[in-house]
Parts: sequence; C-alpha cells; structure tokens
Amino acid sequence: MTTPRPILFARRRIRVTAFVIIVGFLVTAWWALQPIPAAEIPAVRLSTSQKAQIDVIAESLDVAAFDAPIWRTAKKPDSIAQAAADRQAPPEISLRLIAITTDLEGGGSIRRAALYDPAKNTLDILGEGESAGGWNITSIEPGEVIFNRGSRTATLRLRDEKPPLRLGRLSQ
Repeated sequence: MTTPRPILFARRRIRVTAFVIIVGFLVTAWWALQPIPAAEIPAVRLSTSQKAQIDVIAESLDVAAFDAPIWRTAKKPDSIAQAAADRQAPPEISLRLIAITTDLEGGGSIRRAALYDPAKNTLDILGEGESAGGWNITSIEPGEVIFNRGSRTATLRLRDEKPPLRLGRLSQ
C-alpha cells in the first residue's frame, strides 16, 4: 500500500519549514553572541587658546550645585518665617472667661467679665479698659471678651457647657 501523493508533499513541506526555522534560529543565536566591535573615537587636538577657554568655563561652573538634594524646598527667610509664625500661633492667654454680667446703673448698661487666672488661682471681675494677666480688655460683647496686648489681639468666648447629669434613683 502506498501513501497518497498529497500527504507526501505535506510531510516534505513540514520538514523543509522546520529545517528553515531551525537554521534561522541558529544563525540568529550566532549573530547575537558575536562581540560588538569597539568604535574608534578620533583624538581631538586643542590649541592653547581653546584649552584656556575650557579652563575658564570649568572654573566658573558651580560643581556644588550637582551635590544638592533634588527635592529639598528652600528655607524661608527669618523675618517671613517669624511673621508666619505670629499669624498662625494663637496668642498665649491663660485667662478663662467664666461669666459676663451687665449692670444697669443710671439708665446705661455696664458689662463686666468674670475672669479666672489659673496662674494666680484668682477670680477677677473687670470692665473695659482694665487689665488682667498682662492683657488689656478692649471690649466686652455678649458672649465674648476681646483683649489687646501691643499689636496682638485675643478673644475669649463663653463655653456652652451643659450642667453635669445627676445620677440617682428615680422616685416612682
């Protein structure tokens, strides 16, 4: 029994294709493993004036700039940093506003502030223009007192505190 002709041609085509692929792979591998020839760089001869120009450029080059960190931000000057700190820092006031009272004397109203000074452990009742803890009272408004010390201003506000809960038995 003989093999039909189309099958013989197909087997031969597969063998030839495999042979071409294997030879191509071997040639590519041989080419990839070859050393790369070194490039020849021609020597440059400089005149003395050109050397002098290069020396001047090299001296004026700030090499320290290449050593600087890339992502560091510049520091603020002291005067600007101090001004920013003064703006952001809250005033140091140790007083606590306990209450604001209103006296109705002679048809007018005089407001007074009850201020607790924890440093002295005292409770002072003061009006506008008086001072406590180095701070002068500029104005007393309903719910807040405004202080002044030099160019600095501070405001103390009354807190909305609820009275403490009393726990005990409920009578029935």
